[in-house]
Amino acid sequence: MSRDAVGVKGCCQGMLLWGLFIVCSILEVTSVVAATTHQPNFTVEIITLGFVHPTSTSSLVYNGPGFDTAVRDVRRKFRTSFNITHTVLFDPIVKDCWDMGDHCDEMVGRYFYRRSVLPNMTVLIVPGCADAVYLNKLAAQWNLLFITGVVADPVLRDKNLAPTWITTTPVQVPSFVAIFLAILQKFNWTTVYFVSDEKANPFYVGFAASLLAAFKARGHHGSRWVTNSARSTDYGDVLEDFRKISRICVFLGHAFHMKLFLAQASAKGMTDGEFIYFGLDTFHNANFGGFMWENVNISSEPVLRRALKSVLLIGLGRSTSRIKPASLRLEKEWMDLSRDHYNFTYPQNEKPTPYVTGCYAAVEVFAQVLNESLTMGNNSRFDPADGRAFARRFFSRTFATSVADIQLDRSGDRKVTLLLQSFQADINYTFLELQPAMVYFGSNDTLLELAQIQWLNGAGPPPNEPLCGYQYQRSSCAQLSGSRTVTIAAVVCSMVGIFVVALLAAWVLRRLRKHSSSEQIIWWWLQSECLVAFRVSREESSFLSSCATLQAVPD
Repeated sequence: MSRDAVGVKGCCQGMLLWGLFIVCSILEVTSVVAATTHQPNFTVEIITLGFVHPTSTSSLVYNGPGFDTAVRDVRRKFRTSFNITHTVLFDPIVKDCWDMGDHCDEMVGRYFYRRSVLPNMTVLIVPGCADAVYLNKLAAQWNLLFITGVVADPVLRDKNLAPTWITTTPVQVPSFVAIFLAILQKFNWTTVYFVSDEKANPFYVGFAASLLAAFKARGHHGSRWVTNSARSTDYGDVLEDFRKISRICVFLGHAFHMKLFLAQASAKGMTDGEFIYFGLDTFHNANFGGFMWENVNISSEPVLRRALKSVLLIGLGRSTSRIKPASLRLEKEWMDLSRDHYNFTYPQNEKPTPYVTGCYAAVEVFAQVLNESLTMGNNSRFDPADGRAFARRFFSRTFATSVADIQLDRSGDRKVTLLLQSFQADINYTFLELQPAMVYFGSNDTLLELAQIQWLNGAGPPPNEPLCGYQYQRSSCAQLSGSRTVTIAAVVCSMVGIFVVALLAAWVLRRLRKHSSSEQIIWWWLQSECLVAFRVSREESSFLSSCATLQAVPD
């Protein structure tokens, strides 16, 4: 690295206290190695920029080790083809994604134009955050290949606006939009309510806008409410608004806040099987987007027992979220590098996110295509200064990397595998298990059903709109309701009348039976010999005695 760069690996930590703008090479700068006979001494500079505060999964404290190890490994693998210099730019005043968007132009521009030694080829490979759309404009203007390992944007698919941008991120918008639209169409849900937390992972905010736009483009009805969990977690107004206009809700925020949302919905009677709540489970991370539904303790959170049966979760498939078994050693190395080089220690039981594999893969796929361009006999058509032409060499291809198989579409956007999961419960809700219900293959845009969903109503997916409308306002239902009221009243009155008649009849019958019984007793005691005129006199006692005597005489 040249003297124009302010710092190198050994001085980065100290310069954080003094420099307002620091250019730092995380890996050692190796000498130029012998290249092949096709391109001797071919040199490449990879420029990476980011921020070093753990405020987002886009931060270099997470993803820097992915770039570092990838550069090291491709140097070893392609040491006879080209030499790589890796320059990392960061500014200590940049603390998060939004700051990065404000300062990225100055950071990269100042370094780019002040270089004293120019390589044969320059590429921009970054994690990406709010800066990605701005760096894309610079890359297009400079005609440089631009790769992001963490974020992507819908503009990437417009090659007039993003001619050199490709992405290896496992969490990208088009595939998530595709699975949502496919599921909503499958169940004929055409009126959907979107809730996005602006203080959650920035991916949720951008994805909410993209999904809503794609949903409306199909002629469907969509509404959006933006919340701020840092200010308030009272979702009462949101739920009341949702109840009035929809029965299907897409909640784009962290799991903790979605649980609060569900608890408040349950208190309002909105988890009875008539409502459905979608969640987006990007990856397992305690601080940023980790739903960790497997840790839900239903004994300590009883209100969630039935509510979770109204939840459908969409997340990454195993092949997308997990690193290849042969490279599991890298996860331990990434965590060690985060601690030793970036002054960040992972929480207990936490692992690197899939974003780190995306950053590693970004460097490796670039090296593979560059090596092909230099060694496959078509290098005469390879112009290292033409980033547009070089980017097209990545389109519609699958790359086998050390960490994952990366499949790119014709726009340079990664295709991923996604899952729809639902909660399965026993009859008493003492046991809940999150199980895959559907899988979406981005490679061929296919949604495959894996298992039946246990719908809370026991009948099937709830309708897009209740029979009588969201607020039970339809006139036909009002008339039907009135006629039903009259009918019910008539039935009730009839039943009461029958009961009264039956009660009177029982009383009369009881009296008759009592009277009949009395007559039988009198007939049995009074025989014809006793039927004499009776006068109340002193002879009464002898009369009774005589009758008593006659009683015993047989007929």
